[in-house]
Amino acid sequence: MAKNEAKPPRLSSAASQGTIIIRVGLQEQDYVLHKAFLSHYSGYFQGALSGRFSETLDGVVVLKEINPEVFSFFADWIYTPQIPDTPAGWGSMTRSGTEHDGKILRYRAYFLADRLIVPKLKSAIFNQLYDRFADQSSPLALGVIEAFESLPEQDPLLKLLVDALCWSNANNERGDDPVWYDKLKQLPPQFLAKVTIKLFRLWDVESTGRLKRSDYEIEES
Repeated sequence: MAKNEAKPPRLSSAASQGTIIIRVGLQEQDYVLHKAFLSHYSGYFQGALSGRFSETLDGVVVLKEINPEVFSFFADWIYTPQIPDTPAGWGSMTRSGTEHDGKILRYRAYFLADRLIVPKLKSAIFNQLYDRFADQSSPLALGVIEAFESLPEQDPLLKLLVDALCWSNANNERGDDPVWYDKLKQLPPQFLAKVTIKLFRLWDVESTGRLKRSDYEIEES
């Protein structure tokens, strides 16, 4: 049985295995978290806490380049592994409390899950984004920009973002982000090239104008 398919540790068991300090961001915000939960969900921490990584010197794991607001979401998630099911729910987990910032947090939580090798969290967010895009909502421009900066080239979210923008534009839907045209100059060239190729393919063949979940492969656990 794979690590993440096993049941999560009981809190009493996790308490007996101790905690570790995770020092996050340029402001060095400290989180004291249970090692058992970190290593259960995250391949990165499973390696770090085994002593193979230099990040654990002095009993502290340092993640300077991580946004504390995003890591706070992850720190909550390892104890209650569920994600908000509405934009308002995501917004409630940001400092501003707005739905827009909640949508950005959802993208960034996906990027963090990829970075820390947390397949359960990554697949949950991917499936939620897919469902939203399947309803012909368009991706956020800032989400696209950061996705192409943060994710490896073969990540399924990059393909989904390209497809979602093409389908939503084919149906004249850009409701999630009314400032797409203002962001065009900031969009990654790789993204624009993939959108152009996708649109040419759509014009060349008869299409149902719908996304298909089977087109995207992502590790579920």
